[in-house]
Amino acid sequence: MRDAPHTEQLLEAVLGLLKTEVLEVVPRENRMALLMCNRALGVAIARLHTGRKELRCEGERLRRLLGVDGDNQAIDEALVTGYNRQLVAMIRDGAFDAPGELRSALHRHLVETLSANIRETNPKMLSEDFET
Repeated sequence: MRDAPHTEQLLEAVLGLLKTEVLEVVPRENRMALLMCNRALGVAIARLHTGRKELRCEGERLRRLLGVDGDNQAIDEALVTGYNRQLVAMIRDGAFDAPGELRSALHRHLVETLSANIRETNPKMLSEDFET
């Protein structure tokens, strides 16, 4: 019995077909729509590859920042969403207004979270060759 392909493998196969075979036969006026679909599919594949790891890293950073002891609790999307809501409330309440280590930790967290999102959706933007 053969193992079924993983989701990422299936999506990569579809993307490959779209890029090599379908793009060539699609009428010129429909190519932009196909290229946008290719891009969205590429982002979805990247998110599958890195999503769990990045989610876990973000959750761990939020735990440290919020002072949450959750070593025994698995990090999932719902937990990270809850942590982010707590963080937003703390920011609104001024918990990070004063200069110091807490504010610096928030800055590091935000930079790393944004960098992870850019790595996932537009990695070229982080390259040295990227021009604005």
